[in-house]
Amino acid sequence: MFRPVAIPVAPFVAQEPAIIEPAKTAPTAAENAIVSSEEDAYTVVSGDTLWDIAERFTGNPFNYHALARINAIPNPALIEVGQRIRIK
Repeated sequence: MFRPVAIPVAPFVAQEPAIIEPAKTAPTAAENAIVSSEEDAYTVVSGDTLWDIAERFTGNPFNYHALARINAIPNPALIEVGQRIRIK
């Protein structure tokens, strides 16, 4: 016959979320495409999205709306290779 067995359970302890640092890798062509530091401009390369550009330069990918507004981009999903994006 089946007898229930008590299983010890540790109490739940809330912890601070861990901060995950991005892995250090060699710079890609996209990372080397910064036009100039005094203008804070970036030239779009193949495979870029405004989401990725915002994450790379501001640290928060949700800032892509701000980049679109600063650069007067009506549709953030449509950026072109060679387009210069101002970063503030």
